[in-house]
Amino acid sequence: MNYKNWFLLSLICVAGIGCSKNNNSQTISGKNPFGVKDVGEINYEEVQRFASSSVLNGADNDPNAEKWAESQTPNGETGTMEGRWSSRWSGGTMGSEWRKGKAQIKRVDDTFFILYEDNGKYLIEGKIEKDSLAGKYKNLNDEADAGPWVGKLVSNDRIDGQWLQGRWDFRR
Repeated sequence: MNYKNWFLLSLICVAGIGCSKNNNSQTISGKNPFGVKDVGEINYEEVQRFASSSVLNGADNDPNAEKWAESQTPNGETGTMEGRWSSRWSGGTMGSEWRKGKAQIKRVDDTFFILYEDNGKYLIEGKIEKDSLAGKYKNLNDEADAGPWVGKLVSNDRIDGQWLQGRWDFRR
């Protein structure tokens, strides 16, 4: 390789175009705002079939209606769905028990991103349409653990959610 080609390749790498490498062999995303691995392609037909079978209506008797969470928003910041949330899920390996964690939600145009953490990390990504959220979740430590997730934005302090095996809610 001559000097000019080496110099151009070095500039491209320094600029971060085409020479990124991650030591843990995961591709870091340029798509989601958290800088973690993306959920991958979202099959919105599958998500819509799942959404049509879910019952998320924001009712007062919904399991997520009770204010179970500690506030995750500093200074009472609740005017938007973005920010820090408490989250919990049930079903799957948890059965009827709830597993609690923390989440952060960011919105980019009509797309939402949720980074959830308990003993592991999950990314949920999808589309926002009025008060409905529909997309896909992915366990960032186990790529086989992925599937559709739907939610109802009841208020800027409550999102009722569902995944294939149970509930996955957010409160603050």
